[in-house]
Amino acid sequence: MLSVSISWQGPSLNQSWASSPAFKAIFNPEDDNRAIYDAIVAPSIPNILRGGSCSFFAYGHSGSGKTHTIIGYNYDDDRELGLCLAATRQLFKAIHHLNGDDDSTEKLGIGFSLFEMRKKSAFDLLNGRTECHIREGHDGKVHIRGETEMLEGGKVRVCPIVKRPCWSYESFRQELTQALGRRAVGSSSVHDQSSRTHAVLELEVVCQSLVDARQAVTNRQSELVPVEKRATDITIKEQSKSVIALSWGG
Repeated sequence: MLSVSISWQGPSLNQSWASSPAFKAIFNPEDDNRAIYDAIVAPSIPNILRGGSCSFFAYGHSGSGKTHTIIGYNYDDDRELGLCLAATRQLFKAIHHLNGDDDSTEKLGIGFSLFEMRKKSAFDLLNGRTECHIREGHDGKVHIRGETEMLEGGKVRVCPIVKRPCWSYESFRQELTQALGRRAVGSSSVHDQSSRTHAVLELEVVCQSLVDARQAVTNRQSELVPVEKRATDITIKEQSKSVIALSWGG
């Protein structure tokens, strides 16, 4: 038995998180992915375009159809298209109208990250399946970050996991297909290509300015975190840059 659960969170930052009812519908064996998508995911797309977020996941025993439902195997048949690809295609159609034909305005696209989790480890499938780091932040939430790089001058850059911007549905599908090829699979008693990990795919509406700003933040943070330096030393150094020296020494 395969179960699909979905929740939606609005754009308000002050509102405490609360999931909506876990079960939206009961499906029969003859229901295909299109029927599930229309009932579960499609109604949430307008909320996403208004700044909200939507998350859905599938759970069940090996061979119950989790990957088939969420990702899909047949990319040319609308009835078998996975929920993630179907959602991305609908989002691209929506933002195509928002982008319009004016080349002077910044275009919107879809950014995505994809990592898999096995036991206590995570692996970035968009970065050659390099191992990620699972950390709890000061906000009490769990964060997945990428590798730590040593730079010249004793500086350290903590990289986020790769988020790949795509500006068309076809480019997204190609990038996703390549990344999924890096998943760990194995043979089981019911499936010869059974997934050995839990995959997490995150989608986000992005623009080039947002992509560039995030990279600038990552680069700037590496300048502020040299090896063996304390946070207080870094803060004092940064604050000293704002001091204006007057001609009379004040």
